[in-house]
Amino acid sequence: DQATVKKFVDKLYMDGSGVDSFTCSDSIPNVVGWLKDEANLRQEKGETPKAFVMPLAPLIADWILHNSTDVPRIPLIMPTISEVATPSVKAAAVTGAITGALVGAAAAACVLAISLKGKW
Repeated sequence: DQATVKKFVDKLYMDGSGVDSFTCSDSIPNVVGWLKDEANLRQEKGETPKAFVMPLAPLIADWILHNSTDVPRIPLIMPTISEVATPSVKAAAVTGAITGALVGAAAAACVLAISLKGKW
C-alpha cells in the first residue's frame, strides 16, 4: 500500500541507510506511481535521485520485433495480428499480454535490484 512505499522511500533516502539506489520496472503502475511521487518530493528538496524506474514496454516490444519469427504459429480461423496490424500495433498488443505475465517476476526483480552498501 501507499504507506509502505512512503516508509520504503524514507528509508532509502535516510542518511546512513546503506542503500545507494533502488531500481525497478514499471510493471506495477500504481505502486511505481507512488514511488515516483515520493522520490520526486525528495528531488524537489534538492536530494540526489535514488529511485529509478525502467519501462518494460520498449524492451519487450524490441525483443518481440526481433525474435517473433522463430515462434511456431498456430493456424487461426480469423486473421492473425500480423496480417492486419502494423509492427507497432503488433508489439503493443503482445507487450500488453506479456507484461501481465511478468508482474510477479518483476516484483521479485525489484527486490534484487537494490544495491546495498551494507546491512539495511
